[in-house]
Amino acid sequence: MARDVLYEQTGTYFSKTRILSSLHELGFSFQKQGVKALEKKDKIEEWLNEVFHAILEEANTVGAKIYFEDESGISLNIFSGRSWLIKGQTPAVYRSGQRIKRTMAAAITPDGEMYFETYKGGTTAVRYESFLENLNNLDESTSL
Repeated sequence: MARDVLYEQTGTYFSKTRILSSLHELGFSFQKQGVKALEKKDKIEEWLNEVFHAILEEANTVGAKIYFEDESGISLNIFSGRSWLIKGQTPAVYRSGQRIKRTMAAAITPDGEMYFETYKGGTTAVRYESFLENLNNLDESTSL
């Protein structure tokens, strides 16, 4: 794409390598783009200002807390990428052959109070129900 534009504007063909070198010399780096959905911005603001505000008011009226909950997989494995070494020599990265994986369920309030549990295996209905019961019992007995 950039080559086509340069050719159209200059009449000179530039190789991909030359274009990338020039961009690097100018201080540019190849980066993954951060994607943001502009069309959702208004809907998010509307939800926060109207719907969520009403939810918070009702929660305050009945003395309830609002939590945002999510589950996630955790891997304690080493993920190594590229490394530098003299050409012709292969870099060695030493790591354990053990694979350690856990699942985490966490809940956080708008004020930043957080509760979480970790366990082996994936999320099941029984584990999820237990997590919610523990969260409810914790909230009834102590302050986070």
